[in-house]
Amino acid sequence: MNTKDSKTYGSGTGDIENGHSINGSKKDGDDRSGSPFSDGSASSASSAKEFPSAPSTQRGEEEEQPLSGRRRRLAFLVEMVLIFALYLPFALLAPFYPPKAQDKGLSPFQVGLLLALFAGVASLFSIIIGQFLSHIGPKFAFVAGAFLVGGSSILMAPQVQLTSEVEFFWFTLATLFVWAIGHAAANTSCTAMISYNFPGNEAILFGIMESFIGLGFLLGGPIGSGFYRVGGYSLPFYVFGGFLVLLVVLNFFTVPSYNARPREKTSVLELLRIPSVWTTCLALTITFGILGIITVGLAVHLTDTFEVKDAYAGFFWVLSGVFKTVSSTLIGTLTNKLVETNSAAARLILIVGQILGCITLLFIGPSQTLHLPDKLALVCIGLALEGIVKSCVIVPSLVDVTVTARWSGLPDNFATQSIIAGLFWGAFSFGTFLGPLIGGALIHQFGFSGACNVGAVVFLIMGAILSIYLAWEYRCGRGRREAYRLFAISGSDELNDEVPLVATK
Repeated sequence: MNTKDSKTYGSGTGDIENGHSINGSKKDGDDRSGSPFSDGSASSASSAKEFPSAPSTQRGEEEEQPLSGRRRRLAFLVEMVLIFALYLPFALLAPFYPPKAQDKGLSPFQVGLLLALFAGVASLFSIIIGQFLSHIGPKFAFVAGAFLVGGSSILMAPQVQLTSEVEFFWFTLATLFVWAIGHAAANTSCTAMISYNFPGNEAILFGIMESFIGLGFLLGGPIGSGFYRVGGYSLPFYVFGGFLVLLVVLNFFTVPSYNARPREKTSVLELLRIPSVWTTCLALTITFGILGIITVGLAVHLTDTFEVKDAYAGFFWVLSGVFKTVSSTLIGTLTNKLVETNSAAARLILIVGQILGCITLLFIGPSQTLHLPDKLALVCIGLALEGIVKSCVIVPSLVDVTVTARWSGLPDNFATQSIIAGLFWGAFSFGTFLGPLIGGALIHQFGFSGACNVGAVVFLIMGAILSIYLAWEYRCGRGRREAYRLFAISGSDELNDEVPLVATK
C-alpha cells in the first residue's frame, strides 16, 4: 500500500490527519458508530497507531447533505421488504419446478443442470456486478435486479403451455439466466449499501437481512402451495412475481439515493491478493458445497430409513429454515459486539461454524463410525444445527472480508464495499452450485451415511485450515488485528457525494 493511503490516529488529542475527530466529536452528518441506526461518534484510540484509510475526496459542486439517521432507517426498512419479496418466488423453484419439468419430458439430469446453472450464473455475475456497481449506481442495480427477478417469476408461469420438450428446456434456461442476473444484482447492491452506510454495524444489519431472506424462504413454500391448490402451477409464480414488481415500483420512488459516490477505483484483483480473503471465501464455498449432501439425499434418507411420508418431509426443511432465520440476527448481533474489540472474532465464529457443521452431518448421517443410532430425533437436532451453521458462516464471512480489506489497506470507499459484496455472493453462489454435484457424487460413492462422514471430515479440515492460518497471521504475518472500531471510520469524506439512481460520467 502506498504511504499516502494511510492516516495516523493520534493519541490523547483524538485528532486524525485530514481533520477527522474520534474523541467525542463528529463531523456534521456523520453516522458511523453506536447502535445500528443511531447517529454518533466513533470511539477514541488509546495509543498511536497507523491504519489504512481512503484518501480524502473533493466534493462536487452539486454536493448533497448526508443521509440522516431517519432516512437511513427508511432505506434499510424498504430494502428488507424488497429482499423478503425477492425470495418468495425463489422458494417455489425447488418444490414446484422439477415435477412439472419431468411431466414435460425433461430428465432429472436436465432439471438438475438448469438449477445448477442458475447458481453458476449468479456466482459469476455477482462478481462482475460488484466490480462495476459504483458505475452502475447501487439504487438502480437494486431495483432493476428485483424487477428482473419479478419478471422472470411471471415468465415461469406461461411456460406450462409449451408442448415441446426442447422449447420448454430452452425457455426455462433463458428465464433462469435472467433471473440469476437479477438475483445477483439485487443481493450484491443491497449488501454493498448496508456495508457502506452502516460501517461498524455490518454484522447485525446483515444478520437482519439474512433473517428476511430466511423468512422469504419459509413463507414462500407454504403460501405458494396454497395458491397452487387454488390455481395450479402458474398462479403462485404470477402472484409472487406481480407482488415483487409492484414493490419495485414503490421502491423506485421511496428508496433514497445513497451518498457514496466513489472517487477511486478498486479492483477485485486487489482484494484477491489478500490471503485471508481466500481462506474466508473458501470456507463459505466449502460449507455450502458440503451441505449439498443434505439437499440431495435427505428426502430419500427420511423415506427409506424412517418411512416418513412425502407430505411430512417438508417439516424437516422448515426446521432448518426457522433456526437459520432466528439465529442470523443473533449471530449478527454477537459478531457485531465481539468484533468491536477483537477484529479476529468473525474468523473465530467462522471456525465454530465449521465445528458445528461437522456435528450436524454426524447427527444426520448418522455416523456409523461413532455408533450413533438411527433416531429421528438426531436428524431433527442435526437440521436445527444446520440452520445455525449457515448463520455462523454467512454473517461472519462478510464481516471478516470487510475487516480484512480495511486492515490490509484497501480504500474504505463504496467501490471497495461493492467488490466485497460481489465476491461474497459469488463465493456463496458457487458453493450452492457445487453442492448438488458434490452431494450427488459422494452419496453415489459412499451412500448417504458415508457421505455425511466424509463431509464431517471436510468440515474439520476447513476449521483446522482457518485456525492454522489465523495463528500464523498473528505469529508470523501482520500480527494481532486491531480493534475494528479504530479503523471503521475511514472514508467519511465520501459520505457527502451522492451516487445517483443511474450513475453518470
